Amino acid sequence: MRILAVMGCWLLLPALSLAWADDLEDTLEDTWNGAAVVVRVDLRSDCGGTFTDNDIKHGRVSSSGEHRFVAGEIGRVSDTALHRRSFDLEIELEEPLLAPYTEGPFTLYRELRCKVELQIELPDEVRESERMEAVEAFLAPSVTRHRGHSEAAADRGANGRRRIPYPEDYADTVAHLAEWKVDNLRRQAARTLGEAGRVVRAVTERVRSDPELLRGLAEGLHAGRYSSDPSCETLIATSVGISTSFSSESPFAEGKRYGQALMSAAEVLGRLPECHFDPEEIRLQYLPRELP
Repeated sequence: MRILAVMGCWLLLPALSLAWADDLEDTLEDTWNGAAVVVRVDLRSDCGGTFTDNDIKHGRVSSSGEHRFVAGEIGRVSDTALHRRSFDLEIELEEPLLAPYTEGPFTLYRELRCKVELQIELPDEVRESERMEAVEAFLAPSVTRHRGHSEAAADRGANGRRRIPYPEDYADTVAHLAEWKVDNLRRQAARTLGEAGRVVRAVTERVRSDPELLRGLAEGLHAGRYSSDPSCETLIATSVGISTSFSSESPFAEGKRYGQALMSAAEVLGRLPECHFDPEEIRLQYLPRELP
């Protein structure tokens, strides 16, 4: 009987271990999810809307994220996961990043929200202890949990980073950009209208009194219609032209090519002159809300 009892306890050990692991994971999740934290190691993030992996082993961080942040970033934990070898934390950094990019001759800026996923390797003895205190003590050199933002900001390890301000003349830059874009749109519209006019003249010259060709022309006119009202940008970008013919092309296929080209040109000629390009509308699309 004693042997059976010992065997029964031995068989229960895996189940008990899983239960303790589940309890620890639940405790860590309840404690860390939503918490304000200070990350005490350097980080990298792509700042593209997804969480960038930052593997932490023996205090060293490995990541291929585009943007680098020095130790001391304040963030908020959005999710956690306890694995056999690691404790993972998804963290949204509190302070955004102002990143430059170019459009034409202008240097513009966009505000990026940055996210990281810390994948902190846990030693066997920490993981096997199944103790919340042991796990948090091991995490402390990499990330510190706080009760709220104020406490995190008061942490001496916080780096105090603030998003850099927009350049003082940025509103003027955006206004010049809007005028530049409108000038470009108007020039592109004029080119597209000119190409559409040439297509109409070319089709008129090529169409002949062939029943099969005319049947194909009607088919092409129907196929070339827009299924919905196109935007002005779509009309400007429309590739207006007669597609290339093939040596064995039938009169029907030839007529269909002409019909599609003619309808595309007619849509451009009928709709594009009604487009109005407003620099103020474009300016407001690019102007940050914090600027007048």
